[in-house]
Amino acid sequence: MNEFTLYFVDLEDKTEVYTFFGRKVLFNNYTKELDRLCLIELSTLKARIKAIKEIIKCKYNIPIYVNEKMIFFKIKDVHNIWINYVNIKEIKKYDQGFIVFFVNGKTLLIKKRITYVQKIIKRLKKITLYTQK
Repeated sequence: MNEFTLYFVDLEDKTEVYTFFGRKVLFNNYTKELDRLCLIELSTLKARIKAIKEIIKCKYNIPIYVNEKMIFFKIKDVHNIWINYVNIKEIKKYDQGFIVFFVNGKTLLIKKRITYVQKIIKRLKKITLYTQK
């Protein structure tokens, strides 16, 4: 995963990563990859989660701030989908949910209410404002 990651899907025994350039499969748990990315930024995934919980005053469904180019939030579905907030161009309501439009032109349909993601985006904005202090 890197700044070109659009989103990744947490499957039981692997992680599917979707980037600007296509799909890639990682044959390990996504938390190992996120921890590796956080370590590059001189922290651990566990430490990031603890800090973010305190900043946004939330206990569940915590977004993961890796750096200014990778901020992932989870959408609970059949499989959990982690979307890189930085690569979102816009989000629009759709009949059965909402569509995420990415900066590279790709899209992702999510069958959840748009209010679900709007609540998460408020948390993400709080995190990005905090990091700009």
